[in-house]
Amino acid sequence: MDSIAIHIPATPEITALVKELLKLPGVKVEMVADDDGYLTLAEAAKEARMNYHSFRRLVVDRRLIKYSRPGGEKSDIRIKRSDLRAYLDNPKRPKSRGRKARGVSVI
Repeated sequence: MDSIAIHIPATPEITALVKELLKLPGVKVEMVADDDGYLTLAEAAKEARMNYHSFRRLVVDRRLIKYSRPGGEKSDIRIKRSDLRAYLDNPKRPKSRGRKARGVSVI
């Protein structure tokens, strides 16, 4: 059987196409992560194991991770996988503050 190697970014459209290809008999697909690829905000939040909204605030409001908007100011945020890993591997990164305790003091 012949094989083909194609290197393309894993966009949602490409992922959908690969899923359709896998339905065909005799088709095998091997996906390899591109170490310096770009992630959407949702993908980056999932990789960082964080809530989407908390992660968005961390990126956009606190500007702790570099990001780009390839289509202009109103377009989707893209984060380089290497920048995300650099942030996650940084031992001095801010820890989550959690919720502040509110309640009644019992004496």
